[in-house]
Amino acid sequence: YNEELLYLLAMKDQNTDRMKDLAKKILNDDKISSQIKDRVRRLNEICDLGYPVMIGPSRKAFIGDTLGLPLNERIEGTLATVVAGIMNGAKIVRVHDIKEVKRAVKVTEKILASA
Repeated sequence: YNEELLYLLAMKDQNTDRMKDLAKKILNDDKISSQIKDRVRRLNEICDLGYPVMIGPSRKAFIGDTLGLPLNERIEGTLATVVAGIMNGAKIVRVHDIKEVKRAVKVTEKILASA
């Protein structure tokens, strides 16, 4: 992850498809779910590059590992990750549980607007 982020930072002044693809990969790769928590926490570093960033944390393995829950019982973990992502600069979220996430996003945006 650090090498990928360094590459993105080095390429920040270039508008390349490679850079955009890499940013998506960094934030959506479930194969390295142990690093996703750090990625969400440090999301602002990627957002500072000036591109709208999408996260797709819905029901990811790291949520199941953290909570000890099966795939269909991870809504709370998804909500927490979406909120953390938005608070760290994510502009787009891709999720399964749209109604619940929409409500959490609305509250999060209200909190951020009052800050």
